[in-house]
Amino acid sequence: MADKIIPINFAEGAEAKGNNDRKLKIVYPSVAQVKKILNYAINTRNPNNPINYEIITAILTGMRFGEVEGLTWDKIDFKKHTISITRAYDYKHDKMFKPLKNPWSKRTIRVDNQLLNYLSELKYKNYKLVFGTSNTTALTPKIVTHHLRKILKSCGLNLGDFHFHSLRHCHVALLHAMHIDWYAISKRLGHKSLQTTLDTYAYLMEEERKRNDSLIEQNIDKFLSTEKDTEFEQSTVISKDLK
Repeated sequence: MADKIIPINFAEGAEAKGNNDRKLKIVYPSVAQVKKILNYAINTRNPNNPINYEIITAILTGMRFGEVEGLTWDKIDFKKHTISITRAYDYKHDKMFKPLKNPWSKRTIRVDNQLLNYLSELKYKNYKLVFGTSNTTALTPKIVTHHLRKILKSCGLNLGDFHFHSLRHCHVALLHAMHIDWYAISKRLGHKSLQTTLDTYAYLMEEERKRNDSLIEQNIDKFLSTEKDTEFEQSTVISKDLK
């Protein structure tokens, strides 16, 4: 229409709708299931095979597959307990690295000492890539996911279309169970905004709402049943004029 090629917009009023039957269904494991997967990966880890270490890292950091595979030793600060995520591994092309998914994915996260100890077990190979199969090559998603599903089978878990990215959801499930603030979770995941995080994990928000509804009901009942309860009294702050 702008170029005067057609007189009217024949698509005006049309709505683009997705097919819910084909929509990717995110698998959200329970905290108990996450713990089971993590313990199995830890107990069966072998420094000669980096896959278990990748799984452990994904569960404990929420890093994406490319971010995990692209991790190099210079991005790990063992003294400050941090991992800097600045690039991803490019397994489809000859280039070793590629930019992250978006600008907001670039981040530095705090990690626990135990994870750093596990990663240290891979140092003996002296590869640039922490999880490398050589100095410049790493495993493909297909190989890693196949191994991950073998772990699920060994754990007796049937989680449907569970793949490596599902471990990112495992991390969020753990943080939520620990009552970590949603803003902190959003920043740790490298999301553009807090709303992105809340939209993605709406199911956890619904669980949280139900739990808070129960707390509200219990506390209001407690408040109404007590004539004078200092627990609910507001303290008065007296400000002084310093002039």
